[in-house]
Amino acid sequence: MQAILEITGLQTEIPTRGRVVRPARGLDLVLPPRGSLGIAGESGCGKTMLLLAIMRLLPPGAKITAGSIMFEGQDLVKLPEARMRTIRGRRIAMVFQEPMTALNPVFTVGSQLIESIRINGRIGRKDARERAVQLLQDVRIPDPTRRLGQYPHELSGGMRQRVVLAIALAARPALVLADEPTSSLDVTIQARVITLLAELKNEFSLSLVFVSHDLALLSQLCDRIAVMYLGRVVEVGPTQEVVGAPLHPYTKALLDCIPPLPKGLPSRDAPAVFHEIPGELPDAAKTLAGCQFQPRCPQASPDCGLASPEMHAVRPMHSVACFKV
Repeated sequence: MQAILEITGLQTEIPTRGRVVRPARGLDLVLPPRGSLGIAGESGCGKTMLLLAIMRLLPPGAKITAGSIMFEGQDLVKLPEARMRTIRGRRIAMVFQEPMTALNPVFTVGSQLIESIRINGRIGRKDARERAVQLLQDVRIPDPTRRLGQYPHELSGGMRQRVVLAIALAARPALVLADEPTSSLDVTIQARVITLLAELKNEFSLSLVFVSHDLALLSQLCDRIAVMYLGRVVEVGPTQEVVGAPLHPYTKALLDCIPPLPKGLPSRDAPAVFHEIPGELPDAAKTLAGCQFQPRCPQASPDCGLASPEMHAVRPMHSVACFKV
């Protein structure tokens, strides 16, 4: 089956203050039609910049320097901006991290949703309003007609994120990119939004790329998980294998950072034990010799500093970039 999204050798650069930051360093990813791919990693590893590169919405001065982004048989890297505008929002939609910055606070929910519907298709205002009501119903917002007349600040965080989802779905896209859409929500609302995303994926036959630093969250929604470190994918495979039997030391370290639920009541005399990854993420403007994770890796040996490990298949559909595996 042909992939709906295939990224090969992607490299990006952002010049800043006399330095060049490289958020993507030869990044490879594949997403099948109607698949759901979770991308995990620490802040600064390049997750958000990857989504912005797919949308061709990189910051001013930033550019794609190498690689391809194949979507529905077209290389998005080579498309002129006029052609890209026909894909952005229509065939590929993005759900941003903070709904209050994605929504304009001076316009009602209805005006923003109706505008999105009309931009993405030739439709009258009356029909667009009916479609807007239906979209709010699709994302499980109660009393949708009344909500159209409200402003974003009148809605809860969970409601605002559902409005952003409705706007993303307005043109019936084939691919949705979600950039940590639940990070600003409490755990109960997080669970509702994740459940809603799973339902909408099936209802609208969507392909989904979901970015998060939380592997536990990704495991609830995604078929496959890719783990990123400093602009490269270091492990990718089926969710159950990546979470249940991780291969790369970085993946194992990320999973160890998830605090376990205590058994019984915690004792005041016994301090809570939290695991963390030693050291800091390397400077994104520099490239270390050998494996980029070597300075923080508990399994590192001198050989790890001699060459950069390439991705290789260890199990069916499960690959890792590590000399120790």
